[in-house]
Amino acid sequence: MRVPLTVVDNFFDTPSLVRDYALKQEFFKGDRGNWPGIRTKFIQELDPSFMQSIGDKLTMHLPRCYTGFQYLESSFQLIDESYGEGWVHNDDPKYNVAGIIYLNPGKPKQGCGTTFYDDRDTSEDYDYSSEFHSDVHDEIGQHVETRDKINSQWVPNVKVEGRWNRCVISDSTRWHCAGKFFGTTKETSRLTIVFFGRVL
Repeated sequence: MRVPLTVVDNFFDTPSLVRDYALKQEFFKGDRGNWPGIRTKFIQELDPSFMQSIGDKLTMHLPRCYTGFQYLESSFQLIDESYGEGWVHNDDPKYNVAGIIYLNPGKPKQGCGTTFYDDRDTSEDYDYSSEFHSDVHDEIGQHVETRDKINSQWVPNVKVEGRWNRCVISDSTRWHCAGKFFGTTKETSRLTIVFFGRVL
């Protein structure tokens, strides 16, 4: 069964404390994958009890047929405006659930959330991920022409705005794309929690 797309507002009881905690962490590029921006260590390494609470909250919003997580990893992520906007992609197939929690307070910036797309046959698509993998550290946001060409091949299905303290849960195989990135400093850039896991 595919994990349904689920939007949960007011996810954390004290989101300001979560944001303050996130901004105190060290962010770095690392070598954990091909994605824009910078991330922290896994939250389960930073604070296991906080990670447990995230897992418990997520489980509450999954269909009853799922009893919990076999595995769950999560980290804070910052992406500034230099990256432009996202590329349509899906996540590692070793997971069956993925998602994001938005941590920028105030009025949401339009078009800065996540768009989900109709499925389609990608067997004939050229794989650009290897071509741009070496650029992910500082140049991935500059390949605007290629990104727009690829993204235009997809039909939007659901657009979710990046509201403060909103959590979006999805099947990891669902095609999606981040909207416009924003900010120039740690305090003003797009701050989120991203998570990936396998539920049973």
